[in-house]
Amino acid sequence: MGVFNLKYHVVLIALFCFSSIVQAQHHYVPLYKSVNYSIMNEVDTLGSPVHTSIRPFRVKDVDSNAWYQSTYGSDIFLDKYVPEFTFNKESNTPIKLSAFPIFSFVSGFESDYNDGGTFETSIGANFSAFVGSKLDVNLNLIRSHSIYPLYIRNYAFNNQVIPGQGFAHATDWGYHYRNSTGYISYSPDDHFNFQLGRGKNFWGEGYRTMMLSDFAFNYDYLKITAEFWKIKYSIMWAYMKDIYQIENAPSSFNGKYTAFHHVSWNITKRLNVQVFEAVVWQEQDSLVRRGFDVTYLNPVIFYRPAEFSIGSPDNVLLGGGVNYRVSNKIKLYSQIVFDEFKIDELRSRSGWWGNKYAAQLGVKYRDAFGKEGLSLQAEGNYVRPFTYSHQNPQQAYGHYNEPLAHPSGANFWEAVFLANYHRNRWYFEYKYVYRQQGMDDPQDPTDNNGSNIFLSNDLHNSEYGNEVGQGIAYTTHYSKLYVSWLLSSKSNLMLEGSLSVWDQDRSSTLHPRSFMASLGIRMGIFNQYGDF
Repeated sequence: MGVFNLKYHVVLIALFCFSSIVQAQHHYVPLYKSVNYSIMNEVDTLGSPVHTSIRPFRVKDVDSNAWYQSTYGSDIFLDKYVPEFTFNKESNTPIKLSAFPIFSFVSGFESDYNDGGTFETSIGANFSAFVGSKLDVNLNLIRSHSIYPLYIRNYAFNNQVIPGQGFAHATDWGYHYRNSTGYISYSPDDHFNFQLGRGKNFWGEGYRTMMLSDFAFNYDYLKITAEFWKIKYSIMWAYMKDIYQIENAPSSFNGKYTAFHHVSWNITKRLNVQVFEAVVWQEQDSLVRRGFDVTYLNPVIFYRPAEFSIGSPDNVLLGGGVNYRVSNKIKLYSQIVFDEFKIDELRSRSGWWGNKYAAQLGVKYRDAFGKEGLSLQAEGNYVRPFTYSHQNPQQAYGHYNEPLAHPSGANFWEAVFLANYHRNRWYFEYKYVYRQQGMDDPQDPTDNNGSNIFLSNDLHNSEYGNEVGQGIAYTTHYSKLYVSWLLSSKSNLMLEGSLSVWDQDRSSTLHPRSFMASLGIRMGIFNQYGDF
């Protein structure tokens, strides 16, 4: 790519400043935390029918809330300046078409490392079609150029990908990358939804999740959601890519499939229980092209527990979660996911390498101390060595060199504290992450302490005595103060600013602390994580 053309991008931004995605028409709320957290702060109450552990939210589940209506019901810019084209108006299935530009422009600096500062810019377009109230077609095409802080540049160099954004193409001034998302959504009635798309999902109540997060890059999927009584059941099949230690273009990456089942049950107005299952298998091995295994079309969850207990040739994960509303303002939540284990080895506490599991425990406090809109959250995450890995690295629980659950993979424990506050169109957030993780020796390719989920777990260093944090000890501190003002609600266009600090202590050798600041304008379509 050539040198960044600032004048070109400024002209585009000036032209596009009042356009984007008309969210009010969408059947799904974008997976953007400032929006999602503000919604959860309003709808996560005693007796709420909303399954808050399943995201993205469907608009129909949250649009009756008074705060949502006042914030997203109208838009002073888009309602006035952006046209919509409606055909067949008199029919029961009118067709609405729209096409809008997408952009983000965020500039900043990092202490000590980037003399030219940091920079993020994205240009793209959204195309939408709505046929009646049942069929929704949506497509986002985005192209980005960025200069990142040093630790993210190191991540991109080592993993070949921008965190959560796809293959990293290096340029003279940074990285460029493309990000396309979209879906065809069909809802024949109020109980079922069928979605064919490319994007991300998040299953869990916490800031992190041990099940399925939105950290890794977009993937192709088919998802069926059934909602009846107090139960929401999601089935999803996804096509993903294994690119570990493959240095060629994305077309040469290895394909693999993943099948998911997730059930959320609001048993009472206080108690919610979830169960989860995921299976990963490679598209082709050295002998045969396996392709999609039709066995996994079975919609019944946990139909393979016997195979799981004796060791499946595929990578099978089972888990669940329990959420409990102590009061209208306080909620406790938890998760546990088992990748592999033996009861006898668990009881003996021998540190057997194959006892692979992840756990989470957290608490939320909404309208904290009587302050409406203020939410506090604290959680702890614990992942045993070798969890999410497999004897066949292509069947690791990951996609595009990134974990599908927690961004840090395995072999760590972590504490997270969040405070967020929303008031009308303002959103404030403070986040602090503390993590201790054991890593492999970068000079020894045979060293496997269980943090890298893309290494074969057959190559573990020791059979017994494995503990969380084994290997070269890393301690990470990350804190961030973020503020935004919602300029255009239906497009999630916001003015934002942030201050953040990242430092990492490697076996008592302190790395220089990185202080970062940024200011800009962004369209909140997807999350970008820097706290790994």
